[in-house]
Amino acid sequence: MNRRDIPGYLLADPVAPEMTWEMGSLGSTVLALQGGNPEVLEKMADCYAERFRKGWRDLREGIAVFMAPSYVHERESRASGGLVESLGAAMGLVVVALASTTVRGRAEGRRGDPDESFYVGAKAERLLAMERSGVDDAEIEAWVGRTPVDLVVEVEHTHYDGAKRGIYRDAGVAELWEIATPRSGKEAVIIDLQAIGRASVIESSEVVPGVWADGLVDALRLLRELGGYGEFMRAVERADPVVEQLLSAARAGEADRETGQEGP
Repeated sequence: MNRRDIPGYLLADPVAPEMTWEMGSLGSTVLALQGGNPEVLEKMADCYAERFRKGWRDLREGIAVFMAPSYVHERESRASGGLVESLGAAMGLVVVALASTTVRGRAEGRRGDPDESFYVGAKAERLLAMERSGVDDAEIEAWVGRTPVDLVVEVEHTHYDGAKRGIYRDAGVAELWEIATPRSGKEAVIIDLQAIGRASVIESSEVVPGVWADGLVDALRLLRELGGYGEFMRAVERADPVVEQLLSAARAGEADRETGQEGP
């Protein structure tokens, strides 16, 4: 989609939003609309939302971002989602994947489409119970809409990551895993979105206890070598030692600190 797809009266507005194109760290095409007339920004955002599969907007802060994901982005997203489900299975946690279900902030005009999102524990159990009891889809959709997910995973770095964090925090999401983010200087970062004052980087997950940021990438590599989530679940069923190997990798940061060594 280009400027010709936007109604001329919006582009002609003297304070139309600034449009910026960039390529994300995994090759996805990213468009950002920033500033300008708030009403024009919202209308332009609505136009682009019809053409881009993923997007985030915070109209209070005057920004809307859209992404056309690359193949590599989608591959890494699926793999990271499989990692969360595999770790949950290995630890006996109930996990429900919501994929890119839109996350809506408490404030109007704030929403975003995560790469992967999950209910873990009590919320996951509640949703499964509703499904089993035959609750109709409209009621389930309403419940999901007002019940923040526990965990969001993002796999591609852009210049607008801060805006996404703000949206997820406002929506009540507990935790964010950013995997392979060059800006951070680390391969994975775990962020407590609901920390007092502002979102804060933490060493280990509180949503999936025992998982350390330093071990996430090694755990993901092991999962790939095994053949993905489906193969891992078969390994769980046969009590294969690879299950403990995956857990050990995810807990690498914990082991390093117990021995007084630095992580990889």
